Amino acid sequence: MSVAAKASKSILPPFLVFMATAGTYTFISARGEGSKIDDARTRFEESRHRQELRITHGEEPIHEGTRYPAAA
Repeated sequence: MSVAAKASKSILPPFLVFMATAGTYTFISARGEGSKIDDARTRFEESRHRQELRITHGEEPIHEGTRYPAAA
């Protein structure tokens, strides 16, 4: 049996374990990062909306393509 055949047999199981571990870790950490980014975007948009209401003296600013929540 050649050295290449022995090497390919011996590296596959550790590689699969590594891929499974890395994939699981990435999935878990990416989910947390995604929710943090969404929360930060929501805080920014709400803050921007409040500031624009101050600037316009309570008038609803007109913007196309923004995702502001309904004024409460």
